[in-house]
Amino acid sequence: MKGHITGGYRMSKETYARMLGIFVMLTLALAGLLAIPAGASAEGTANLKVLVKNQKEENLDSAMVYAVNVHTGMKYDLEWSDVEGWFEADVVPGTYQVYASSEGYISPVEPQMVLSVTGDNDDVPQIIIKLTRIDNSANVRIQVTDGVDEIEDAEVHLFGDGDVHLKEMTTPKGWANFTTPNGILHLLVFSQGKLAHSEEIDVNNTYTSTVALDDEPSSDEGSYRIMGLVKSGNVFVPGLSLHIWDATFGHMVPTRAAEDGALSIPLYPATFHLLVEAEGYEPLWIPGIDLAGGDHYYRPHNNTFEMTAISTEESLMTTIDLTGDGGIVEPVITTVWTLDANSRLYGTPCGFGSPRMQASGRFYTADWETLESDEVRATEDTLEGFGPTWITTDDMFSVNGEAFTAVADGYSVMIEDLLGNITDSANPVVTMECGYTSELVLEEDETLRVEVLSVFDDETIEVILPDDYEILGDFGDKAEFPDGNTSRLMVKEPLEFNAKKEKRPVADLDFISSKDSYKVEDKKYIVKLDENVTLSAKSSSDPVGTIVEYHWMNIPASAFIWIDDEKVPYEADLAMELDEIVIQFTANMGSYLNISIQVKDSSGLLSSEKDWIRIMADGALPVINNYTVSVVTENDDGTQSRELLDEPYEVDEDAKIEFNVSATDNGVIVDHIWTFSDGSGSVNGQIITHRFNDPGLYNISLKVKDAVGNEREAGNRTILVRDITPPMSVIKPFEAVDIKVGDDVEFNGSQSYDPRTTGDLKEGLTYEWSYYEEGDEENVTYIGQGEVFVFNFTKPGIFMVNLTVTDEAGIKGWSERRITINGVNLVVENIEFIKPDENGLKKGEKTKMSILVKNIGKVDAEGSFDIVLYRVGKDATKEKEMKRETLPDGLAAGDSYYWNLTFTPDFDGEYELIVRVDPDNEIDEDSETDNELTRPVTFKETKSSLAQYWYVIPIIIIILLVAYVIFMKYSRGLWGYEPIVDWWNKRNA
Repeated sequence: MKGHITGGYRMSKETYARMLGIFVMLTLALAGLLAIPAGASAEGTANLKVLVKNQKEENLDSAMVYAVNVHTGMKYDLEWSDVEGWFEADVVPGTYQVYASSEGYISPVEPQMVLSVTGDNDDVPQIIIKLTRIDNSANVRIQVTDGVDEIEDAEVHLFGDGDVHLKEMTTPKGWANFTTPNGILHLLVFSQGKLAHSEEIDVNNTYTSTVALDDEPSSDEGSYRIMGLVKSGNVFVPGLSLHIWDATFGHMVPTRAAEDGALSIPLYPATFHLLVEAEGYEPLWIPGIDLAGGDHYYRPHNNTFEMTAISTEESLMTTIDLTGDGGIVEPVITTVWTLDANSRLYGTPCGFGSPRMQASGRFYTADWETLESDEVRATEDTLEGFGPTWITTDDMFSVNGEAFTAVADGYSVMIEDLLGNITDSANPVVTMECGYTSELVLEEDETLRVEVLSVFDDETIEVILPDDYEILGDFGDKAEFPDGNTSRLMVKEPLEFNAKKEKRPVADLDFISSKDSYKVEDKKYIVKLDENVTLSAKSSSDPVGTIVEYHWMNIPASAFIWIDDEKVPYEADLAMELDEIVIQFTANMGSYLNISIQVKDSSGLLSSEKDWIRIMADGALPVINNYTVSVVTENDDGTQSRELLDEPYEVDEDAKIEFNVSATDNGVIVDHIWTFSDGSGSVNGQIITHRFNDPGLYNISLKVKDAVGNEREAGNRTILVRDITPPMSVIKPFEAVDIKVGDDVEFNGSQSYDPRTTGDLKEGLTYEWSYYEEGDEENVTYIGQGEVFVFNFTKPGIFMVNLTVTDEAGIKGWSERRITINGVNLVVENIEFIKPDENGLKKGEKTKMSILVKNIGKVDAEGSFDIVLYRVGKDATKEKEMKRETLPDGLAAGDSYYWNLTFTPDFDGEYELIVRVDPDNEIDEDSETDNELTRPVTFKETKSSLAQYWYVIPIIIIILLVAYVIFMKYSRGLWGYEPIVDWWNKRNA
């Protein structure tokens, strides 16, 4: 196949320079169908017609036109037809890229069209290519000499913008004449035995120059050559293809192939990138060779360019799947093309190098050394645009003489492992898939005749028929059945075969019984050693006849079977007639045994597939590898922490204990059985948790069981459970409701207990009683011990009775209950002003009032106590006792006492009157909260009669003065003050 790809055409020396300008040819070869079909018939041809025009729409009959099959690389030269006025050629139907060039015209950078050509194309040109004439506004004349004489047949090259490349050989007088565009051109001159000449020239209408070439030096220095041997190991690599990019002037450098495994490339002062190719070797990429500085030559280390032989050569695997949803009439053809470093892809920007180099961009452009994902996608899109290799399968294969046609939009391409650095070794894989259809109609049970007409080099074609078909024949080296499956055929050379629907028997193997068997999954079992295992093929069937043989396979030599109730060593011939066998396995197996059966019917057909059952005989006990005990603590954040315990185990009661065991077995471990001697029974699981509710010493036993009943017991272990739970202290409610000072009160702690799940819950408990006044926890009074204790209080109040219960481990439990002891409760109920009332109180006037005192307690106030009246002024700084009343006989419970008193206040102003009962605390009371009552009052000041009428005197004086003034005015004509003035003046005279 590779020969077809790389050798379909080779550019001649005359066309090589032109082809350097069209490396971005979008011609990605449909990755897997890379060769001309072997034995293609003349019937499968099509006529490709191309018109070539200039800018004036005139036909160019002098053009060179050729087409390349994008799938096979086959090149076709198109010939001019004077009759029709176009270029044409007969080609194999397929997808083509068309190239055209003509003297004086710029060839397109890319092929003009990707064209699918079929045998039924209309008799008109399928493509029109327009060429642009090179701007020939300037004349350039270059003469080449050796400094003395002219040089004939020197190569003169001119490179310009827009992929302009012109080449001429010098005349006997050393002249090379060009018509070129104006502008900057790069001039290159080569001649055998001379140093190459390189310069940029500025052309303006005309340009004439003489170039004198120097002789090559006898040493490497100054030779401007890339030199060295090309080897792989110690073997010279022949047939070298060279590609050189001038990084200084930006164009490809004309060069020749090297056939002898050695390089000596004449160049000039510039920087170059070199790519070396050879069949069977990975491309050698050497960038950045600088001949403008240093010694002006380049040799590699040890004078050797080392190339790497290809390790994995390209291959094609094509599948013709005739089992699609539409059956044989709608097959799917899938080709998996594994590329190597020399595989050629058509339609890629670069026309040489490894597949990665070809797809990565135009040599040598920006980012060329790394292939990006968008470039891979573009390559896939290009391939999909080409369409499948076989538009019809006329020259590939047929069924019953009928070819198939590709379904529109039914073609897809996917490329794997193309992404990456261009210098890394890789074997990209191109997968191409296309659906096909046909007019084929099959009769029921019709025999198929399949013809495989062509197989590419390095290609294998797998033909897949429906499972109910059998391919007939023996094909020797041309083809083979994969894994004995007669509905598939791996074809390596063109051939023809017949296939018919088969009616084979069907093998069916069932696992019937075994005493201790274990079903791991469907058709996978573990059985116990020396147990009888019954395998039955009775469900096997034949659609047309009877089953005559049972081919039991993979029965171990150590097994026994029963024939006529007799136990005999297993032999295949003995079991061939048995549709059911009873086997006894006598040896352990370290793995599963795949026991299968194939049946043969009376017509000699074997079942196309074997049925099977996987069995492992297991007589080995499980192995306990690790056994741990941990205390599990629940953290506040919801997580758990574990403390691994060492033997001997000690834990607190009610602690969460995790038991974890790991065990292995030849088969499957199905159970872990934990038993604890605390009476809780057994727990199953590899990892379990348990709590010991009661303190004590307990045994732990573990049994690990596998699928067929083999058991391993771990040695008994013990665990000490510490008592950490305090006993429950419970004080029964007090029976008496109204308890008074001196009454006997029974404190009963008989409901207290030690919380455990077994035994006497009260055994070993001790009881201690105490009390304190509510709110005074600091002063606790211990009063006695005992489960039941009788006590009487000597003072009233609210008390908290405490019971402390201690168990045998010294753990204490505590509880308390409130009790109220009733006593005397003296209160000042009321203060009443009898005369005057509260609003008429005055200083110096007798005041009569009544004070009501009660004993609202349930105990008589025995003994003497006082009632005292105090007053406090507005500054409230000091109390002053006003009256005191003594009750010498106390006050009975529920009685009242009225204290009627009289006093004459010798004070006035605002005061608080305070009545306080038992201010000297001579009586013990339940509460002294209401022993005092306060009343704010105001005593007014008492005034005399004259003082009450003080305003009369000023009025009398005013009346007398007015009368005096009137008298003096009318009697003497004076205002009345004149006599006073006269008296004053006389006195002071």
